[in-house]
Amino acid sequence: FPQPFPSLSPSRKGRDIVELKRKEAPSLQEQQDQCLSYHQQYMTGYQQKTCEKEAANHQQLLMQTQLLNHLQHEKMQGNMAVEKVYQEHLGGTSQQNQKLQAQLSLLALSGEEDGIDKEEKNKEAPGPNLIILEDLDN
Repeated sequence: FPQPFPSLSPSRKGRDIVELKRKEAPSLQEQQDQCLSYHQQYMTGYQQKTCEKEAANHQQLLMQTQLLNHLQHEKMQGNMAVEKVYQEHLGGTSQQNQKLQAQLSLLALSGEEDGIDKEEKNKEAPGPNLIILEDLDN
């Protein structure tokens, strides 16, 4: 096996390695602390972004629900307005129909009376007297 410090004696090698590791330890601890700090910052940022995203999704869902409710309300109001106009036109048409039927009935009655009057007049009035003139040239 190759030895890392071939020129050093075994007891000296051990002390040198321990000393070297002792000097490296603070630097390694600092690197570990720095990595832990970065990790904590990353996790804090990730959690914050996750919360913001959930809040945005919740807000969007709330807005969509409100919009859907508003559209359904408008549709219902529109349907009610159409039904009201339909009923008004139906009522107006019904009244107009009744008036026309009444006028038609009056016309039919007056027509019957006219027919009776004409027949009675024809019976009472003598027919026209026809005078035949003879040929005047004779």
